[in-house]
Amino acid sequence: MRRTKILATVGPRSIRSGTLERMIRAGANAFRINFSHGTSDEHAMYLDRVRSAARSRGRQLAIVGDVQGPKIRLGTIGAGSVRLIPGQRWVLDSEVNRPGDS
Repeated sequence: MRRTKILATVGPRSIRSGTLERMIRAGANAFRINFSHGTSDEHAMYLDRVRSAARSRGRQLAIVGDVQGPKIRLGTIGAGSVRLIPGQRWVLDSEVNRPGDS
């Protein structure tokens, strides 16, 4: 199991002083930052603190930026809601100003 890696998630609780260093000491090889939550300023702060903790421990660590996959955001649905029935035709329209049946 020598090739096993430990990927630790960085967040508001783990970013506290000394916590990252303890995680590195415990065996973390890489840190994951979830870019789906927080602001760009928070993300930059997480990156800086992970890099600083790695330097203080004399380690080179990977940093993984986790981004959310594709998402479709719907606007107004013509009838307010739609009940989908298997086999029914349903139109998803990208035209913002034209409510359809989606």
